Amino acid sequence: MERVATFNWRTPPPTSVDEQLVLYDDGTARLVVRSPRSQTATIGTYTHKPDKADFAELTEAGAGGVTFDLRSAIPADRADLQALASRVADEAREKAEATALFYVRAMGAPADGTLTLAVGVLGGGTRTVEFDLDEGKCSVHFISGGQTNAWQEFSTLETGFVTPDAEGLGGLRRRAEVQPGVYGVVLVKVPVPGQFTGVYAQVGGSLYEALPDEPMGSAYAVRTDEVKVEN
Repeated sequence: MERVATFNWRTPPPTSVDEQLVLYDDGTARLVVRSPRSQTATIGTYTHKPDKADFAELTEAGAGGVTFDLRSAIPADRADLQALASRVADEAREKAEATALFYVRAMGAPADGTLTLAVGVLGGGTRTVEFDLDEGKCSVHFISGGQTNAWQEFSTLETGFVTPDAEGLGGLRRRAEVQPGVYGVVLVKVPVPGQFTGVYAQVGGSLYEALPDEPMGSAYAVRTDEVKVEN
């Protein structure tokens, strides 16, 4: 299988959008979401087979690689191409191949100035998703009055993700391998600020085996949905 076209959607920090649509000579298109454009907490790979006309047009335009900078207005000569690439990417987004949805849950109210959170992951698609956690890129953010008022890096983790049946899924010092429909959590304990009403987690690390010709890891970053916390 040979890559024939590549399209990237990017922004710099702090938003750091990173999505990539890659077309292969077997007529398939794979969308890899490392830092999503939309308000979602899911990373991973989606696979689609565009119609022949769309595939031919994208292959001709993207053979050398095309990057769309989402900070800037679309140049007039690229508007139609970006619209087409975005439509095919959205079609692919409906067909998950190997995805990881991250979420956070509070394990009760804070006690002794510490909050315990379950940071979870749910596998989706048709094959195992592989990724790891970089503790230096993971943090808990505290919300008050609709705004982030404090944040804390993850405490030192003792395990990777663990299923309800105590099966270790990995993610810490080795790849997590999460099959579709399987979920696991890792417990995180963080000191809390004086007042807050909710939290979300920022999760980062490396995503592996996202594309057939890219088995090595590439960085991902995602923000979970906010959850309320009794405080």
